[in-house]
Amino acid sequence: PTDESAYAHFYGGQTRHGQHGQHGEDPRDWVWFSIVQHDPRKIKKMDTHTHGGLSAPMRANKGRKVCQQSYPLHMLPEVVSAIDPRLNSYISQSEFTQPNRRIVNLWRLGVIWLDMDTYKTPWGQGRNLDAQVRDLLWILEDKGYPEPSLVMSSGRGLYVKWFHDGLPRAALPRWNAVMRQITQEMLPWGSDAGAKDASRVLRIAGTINSRSGEAAHVLHINPDAQGHPTRYDFNLLAEYFLPLSREQVREKRLAAIARHEAYQNRQAAFGQRSRTNQDYPNLRPFSAQQLAWDRVEDLRRLVQIRKDTGAGLVGARELMLFWQMNHLLLSQQVDLRTFWQESRTLATELDPEWARGEGRNTLGSLFTKA
Repeated sequence: PTDESAYAHFYGGQTRHGQHGQHGEDPRDWVWFSIVQHDPRKIKKMDTHTHGGLSAPMRANKGRKVCQQSYPLHMLPEVVSAIDPRLNSYISQSEFTQPNRRIVNLWRLGVIWLDMDTYKTPWGQGRNLDAQVRDLLWILEDKGYPEPSLVMSSGRGLYVKWFHDGLPRAALPRWNAVMRQITQEMLPWGSDAGAKDASRVLRIAGTINSRSGEAAHVLHINPDAQGHPTRYDFNLLAEYFLPLSREQVREKRLAAIARHEAYQNRQAAFGQRSRTNQDYPNLRPFSAQQLAWDRVEDLRRLVQIRKDTGAGLVGARELMLFWQMNHLLLSQQVDLRTFWQESRTLATELDPEWARGEGRNTLGSLFTKA
């Protein structure tokens, strides 16, 4: 549908001129969402795709053509309605201030979700989608959770969504806490523990899942008075999902501060000195940079051990390089202008042939992520 209200979870419940940017313009002129697509048909070479005045690379990914494209938020209805349903198509669940999905560019959050691979669980196997939704709503109710705003099929599993009022980037830690908690609680029913980050993309309703040949589609809506999917107050959702409410967390923090102050007062009253390195001569002062550097060295040592024992690193090279590069940055022991060369050295140390071959593309991707 082209009705703006159908995409209200992306607009944070605002009308077209309900919120303004620094210069008075509609924020949807500078707030972005992203579409990710890949064509299940095989390709032989690299290609470039241009649409809507923006360009994005088509790169070979397991033999498939992949494209990520970002658009201003005001283009959301027309972009979604123009998508070829034959393509595997995904959409970002958050809004960003730049045409990418970097967390540092996060603008606003509007939905809590579960990405449920129910087909991988004994509970989901043998049940059709309608039966899964029916039972899932009972499970959520039994846990004391509110009814989801919307439940849809991803073509194989389920997406369960609770729309909420627009949440600014500053609230990301609390939002992440809710996502971690609800995902952990629903693991026995197939929730994907790797699909809870704010930069996540999920399938678009009406598009085909090439793995199953089935289209993603809406299965259940919890309507409000206007017939749109219910939007919750985020703090209310947090009260439902988190083990402790915000007020309880505040009380717990105040109690901890009071205990610490009482301890300090006792120390001062009895003239006791706090323990220092003199009590533990083998300890050294904590340094986050030193810890990160030590971890880089530990990871490199693990690589050498695997080589010496003949275990090898096939299937683990990308992950190992990823963590080495991250801790190298955290250590602050290298100049950012030379970080690329340092990373190439680490890749060559893992496997020289891999680094000269397919590892070159992997290094580029990891460099961007790191």
